[in-house]
Amino acid sequence: MKTSILLATYKRTDILERSLQGYRLLLDKETSFEIIIVDNACLTSTKELITSFQDLPITYLECSKPGKNSALNVGLKHVTGDYVILTDDDAIPDANWLQEYKKAFLKYPTYSVFGGAILPHSSHWPSWLDKENPQIQGAYVIRSPEKTDLAVEPTYLWGPNMAIKRDVFTTGFNFNEDIGPNGGDYVMGSETEFLGRLGIAGYKAMFLNNVLVSHQIREEQLNTSWLKNRAIRQGKGLARHKIDHDKYEKSVKILLGLPRYLLVQYIKSWLMLPFKRLTLSPKNYVSYMYKLYWRKGELIFLKDNNQWYR
Repeated sequence: MKTSILLATYKRTDILERSLQGYRLLLDKETSFEIIIVDNACLTSTKELITSFQDLPITYLECSKPGKNSALNVGLKHVTGDYVILTDDDAIPDANWLQEYKKAFLKYPTYSVFGGAILPHSSHWPSWLDKENPQIQGAYVIRSPEKTDLAVEPTYLWGPNMAIKRDVFTTGFNFNEDIGPNGGDYVMGSETEFLGRLGIAGYKAMFLNNVLVSHQIREEQLNTSWLKNRAIRQGKGLARHKIDHDKYEKSVKILLGLPRYLLVQYIKSWLMLPFKRLTLSPKNYVSYMYKLYWRKGELIFLKDNNQWYR
């Protein structure tokens, strides 16, 4: 059984280098795999870095069309494995990563979608960030391990650590190039949108407790300004997902083109923000603030796409 590892990269050779060093640990236990890296910035420095890892079975490709999903779709045309493991350029694989995936592919032959835990990789974790808060986990793409393998909805899985049976792609599925990271402001949720379509099509998913990667948390991400922007993008992604799957009740009262109850909740939460800052612990305050900006992103997307209730 051969596996194809597919990832896109964009202007961050230092991060990619740390991840590729982790891939070298796979060589001690696995040989039947390929790594396809699609450079979405088409930089000479990225190509030179990848070339320096000649001991790894890497195919280097370029995609000049902006967007991570555009780059992944380019890479899909070149995969040769029976399964495609999708990850990110800032995800460092555990030494047993491929072995555990291959065990699962054999153990669960009727499943087509797989994923696993995503652990934080950081030199320090600020005391004011609640690592156990699901929304904070979402911001930093952290998914805790489970005690055992679990059958889940495909959307439970996250992009830095998931695998898809190649047959899924040969039937015509690919990534939506209108959403996801594109080098600028963007709506999050591209993997959720993709996995949602797989779920509707009837593909079964399994969360694997021993399939691990570590997600590099950068220093510039550990501040409230970054968190606010992240929350807004996640809120926009949530709104898009709910619109696509008809999750908003169209009979609710509308105010300023928005669901009145959501707008009222947002305003009340915003007015409470100074009080919360005085009364909550730093960790709980940041979690409260994050939820507020998440809601802001949701309302922005609904306002910009006001056909949702018509």
